Amino acid sequence: DPYLEEGSYERLGLVFGAAAVFLKPGFDTDTAFTTEDQTGPATITTSNDFGYSYQTAPRINLGLIDNEGLSAQVRWFQLEDNSGASAIAGNNFTFFNGLPTKTAIGGLRAGGQAGDFVVAASQMKLYTIDVDLSQELNFERWQTTFGGGYRHASVSQAYQAYGTASGAAVASDVGHRFDGNGIVVFGEARRPLGLWDRRTKGTSSLSLISSAKYSALWGKSKYSAVDTNPGPVNAIAQTSENKSLSIAEIQVGMQADFVLQTGALVWVRAAWDGIWWNGAGSAASESGDLSLLGGSISLGMDW
Repeated sequence: DPYLEEGSYERLGLVFGAAAVFLKPGFDTDTAFTTEDQTGPATITTSNDFGYSYQTAPRINLGLIDNEGLSAQVRWFQLEDNSGASAIAGNNFTFFNGLPTKTAIGGLRAGGQAGDFVVAASQMKLYTIDVDLSQELNFERWQTTFGGGYRHASVSQAYQAYGTASGAAVASDVGHRFDGNGIVVFGEARRPLGLWDRRTKGTSSLSLISSAKYSALWGKSKYSAVDTNPGPVNAIAQTSENKSLSIAEIQVGMQADFVLQTGALVWVRAAWDGIWWNGAGSAASESGDLSLLGGSISLGMDW
């Protein structure tokens, strides 16, 4: 059986991978501000949402691997995104409510006369750094990898809104950040579609792949908010507390392996990616979940 040819591959000991990941953020709520129309007999409230689009994020891994498939690697991933929304009051008695805050004012309230406006913006930045050990294991025609290690993760989000209330300036500036450390465990399974051993020199193979990763993190969450009413009157709130957060990741796709005559394995992978930050919050809130859905193109070498 040429699928697992013994002694066909000798590793030099280096492994490297880089991916372009295309992800679209999703939150429990995407609200930028709400509009209250009080021009009629009943108040009509509508939600104005942030519009998020796909962003490109880098994902890199670098490490060492031996001939038995035992590997030690460092992995890094980072994503940034921002969005905005705005509106102008066409009539008197049209009001705009920003996202609620922890200050005594409680958030921005704009509008009241024709020509009043509101502008809202959100920013998000997150990253993970992993240091892990993994082991390759073969079961019949399944090629698997299992591992675990240490993860540091950080996610920061901000919300800024400003406008006018009956011609007077109002504003709201909110931000929160989580930094934590914890454990990460993962597993990956590859099912070659042909009969070639992906470790045999001068051959290639195509595989179905699936992987799952989970991390539990413990750290500190910091929150700050400044609201400004006409006057001006400022209200400030700041909090800091211990918090736990978890991250789940799933990947499903296909991978092409090319084993060069030098013995180096070069692989290319196209996959669907799903990442869920449970407890990451949204632009102005520390509560709620963040999802990142999309795909990735990866290139790597095992030499």
